[in-house]
Amino acid sequence: MDNLDLQILDLLKENSRISVTEISKQIGRSHSATRLRLGRIIESGVIEKFTVLVNAEILEVLSREEVSEETSQESNDYSGNDSETSSLISDLPIQNLNGEGEVSSVKDSRPVIGSTSRES
Repeated sequence: MDNLDLQILDLLKENSRISVTEISKQIGRSHSATRLRLGRIIESGVIEKFTVLVNAEILEVLSREEVSEETSQESNDYSGNDSETSSLISDLPIQNLNGEGEVSSVKDSRPVIGSTSRES
């Protein structure tokens, strides 16, 4: 691993969903060179998984707002309530703001960088 690989890792630590195009712009290399480097990093095992950290407080507020909007727009079609929304939220892998809680991986249907198939 060299300095460019470490820069790629730093960018991914900040945002695990950053595109290869954006990484290549930020490290000053071509898209294909960046994709090859990232593929080697993944194959080496340095990156174990790409994850999502969910802010439970924001998610709950946004979910309630969405349910409220759906209820006002389609009141006859919606039979849910806040306890159903809370139940759905509690099933998500959540990392609390204070760093407590277990983080699970989230299934991503996008292909793994460097993969030729759609299945990961």
